[in-house]
Amino acid sequence: MSDPKFRRTMDFTKLLPEECMCLIISLTSPRDACRSALVSPALRPVADSDDVWERFLPCDYQEIISRYSSTSLLSWAKKRLYFHLSFHPILIENGTMSFQLEKETGKKCYMLGARALSIIWGDTPQYWTWTSLPESRFSEVAELRIVWWLDVKGRIETRNLSSGTNYAAYLVFKLNGSRYGFRERTVGLHVNVGETASGEVRSVFLDHPQNDPQQAQERGDGWMEIETGEFFNECGDDGFLDHPQNDPQQTQERGDGWMEIETGEFFNECGDDGFLDHPQNDPQQAQKRGDGWMEIEMGEFFNECGDDGTVEFCLREIDCNYDKRGLIIEGIEVRPKNIGR
Repeated sequence: MSDPKFRRTMDFTKLLPEECMCLIISLTSPRDACRSALVSPALRPVADSDDVWERFLPCDYQEIISRYSSTSLLSWAKKRLYFHLSFHPILIENGTMSFQLEKETGKKCYMLGARALSIIWGDTPQYWTWTSLPESRFSEVAELRIVWWLDVKGRIETRNLSSGTNYAAYLVFKLNGSRYGFRERTVGLHVNVGETASGEVRSVFLDHPQNDPQQAQERGDGWMEIETGEFFNECGDDGFLDHPQNDPQQTQERGDGWMEIETGEFFNECGDDGFLDHPQNDPQQAQKRGDGWMEIEMGEFFNECGDDGTVEFCLREIDCNYDKRGLIIEGIEVRPKNIGR
């Protein structure tokens, strides 16, 4: 084996049994399996095989899909099934919940639709109505007409979630044109694991206060973004979208090819003035999702072994001095922390 010629011509894919290569690839990740299939024609049949991709699927995927209206998915190749479940949530529990995979890890994600939630006075048409929206994955969403006591709860059993995973719960919602009571006042959100009400209560704005400075939002690719303005392109002959020439401050080209502009200055006297960041005590605000809905984090929890019983999610605002209107609830999504939608 010390012969250089032998080392150059040795191909481990011909030396190892197929079962061994399947095991090796299945112990990596879905991304690594896809890379293996791309870079090595010899590995492609193994990296794309059902034996590999079934290990990336949850161990109870067959039972979950059996609660879907069409079980034909079970006949699909496992790699195709994996990516279908990553990009296309399926409805289960008679259409009141959805199931999806987190595409990087195969961790389980659920959304409790509005019909799966406990909404105080939710079946009283005077206070809530049930309607259909084309942008919702569910057949019905809950639309708030008027209440003074807002109380919405959802529950999920931890055994249905992926073990050893840090999860977060998100309220998925919209506000209609007649919304009232959410702009200048916060609502309370919290997550409780087990039977004890020990979760942190978060005070959040569902509707951005008009006078508050705009805040940056986290993007799905890990960067932050903030809107710098808007414009209407009528005929496309208005010229360049660029910095006005008569404005004294101009962007400048950096040595790395990017442009930069000064946003302000500050004096660091002793280095103990805190963080140059958004004020930590400001209430959390909702962010826009890729599907057109808004979401806001309700809280997070760690699902160690799946034997903690149930996790409860709660939205509450019970100040009866004013009414609340115009909230549209699609559901509560439970997914691994720091996975954007």
